[in-house]
Amino acid sequence: MNRSRNFYRTSIKEILSQKGWHATFMSKTDEQLSGSGGHFHLSLLDKENKNIFSDGKASDGLSDIARWFIGGQIRHADAICALANGTVNSYKRLVPNSFAPVYASWGYEHRSTMIRIPHGRDKKTHIESRLPKRLDVAIDALLSNKMFTNFFGSCFIDRYVALCLHEFERYERYERTISDWERKEYFHLF
Repeated sequence: MNRSRNFYRTSIKEILSQKGWHATFMSKTDEQLSGSGGHFHLSLLDKENKNIFSDGKASDGLSDIARWFIGGQIRHADAICALANGTVNSYKRLVPNSFAPVYASWGYEHRSTMIRIPHGRDKKTHIESRLPKRLDVAIDALLSNKMFTNFFGSCFIDRYVALCLHEFERYERYERTISDWERKEYFHLF
């Protein structure tokens, strides 16, 4: 399974390299810079194409359905995190004060929450879903979440988790190596 993931990554990198571009699958390429994340902008329309997240009578313009949707997202936050942040590197961008969604909560134009409600209302009313933690914790949450298994099917969940766990195990082996920082901090005089 890991060969398939590496094949697609390598293929994409090779194709873009031939065009003079560079592809990366890293959410965080440098500790000093903000990371890049996958944000999903979600709206819900009825049969008449009306945005049912919108309620012009509510003080903030959000319908009860929008609030229930937000509640469901927060309830399943850890499992969603496994799907939205499928690599070890994804979690390196999830640090406080970095415009990353480190809290399983929601807010208006708040960039540190999982659910951000942008200003637009009426037809533009939508919810931005973003997220937190560590890959192994998120995988455990995904595996124990029956709703996601029922929706996606156990075959997809099992294969997706196997890919993620393989990557996490390789990362853990790498993390046990001694870093340059440790050598400078504990071994060298200066």
